[in-house]
Amino acid sequence: MTRKKAGQVCTFILSAVALLLVCSCEAAGIGTTVRLEGVSMYLDGKVISGLPSQKADVVLKVPLSEISISSTGTETTIKLKPSDATIIVKSDGVSISGVDAQKVKIEWRDTNQSK
Repeated sequence: MTRKKAGQVCTFILSAVALLLVCSCEAAGIGTTVRLEGVSMYLDGKVISGLPSQKADVVLKVPLSEISISSTGTETTIKLKPSDATIIVKSDGVSISGVDAQKVKIEWRDTNQSK
């Protein structure tokens, strides 16, 4: 085999290994799903009409290696690293920041489902 062919084969193998590592990182949980279950949907403290249900599961697809939880009074803050997503839970609702809208999914709960 010539040096040029050997170089092309090595480049192909390295590219395939890199692609495999990138794909397996999400499967291994480095990119993961954070689920907030049973979140009530309100706007300014009022029920929003026309929704399939007043309760939903909010699903975030973010890279995750560390979770930090802190609490002060009636507020709980959850920080996700390395994505820098922040979830703040208060008595009047849940606030999510630092997450691309493309990575947030709302799954409506069945109104007949009891959980």
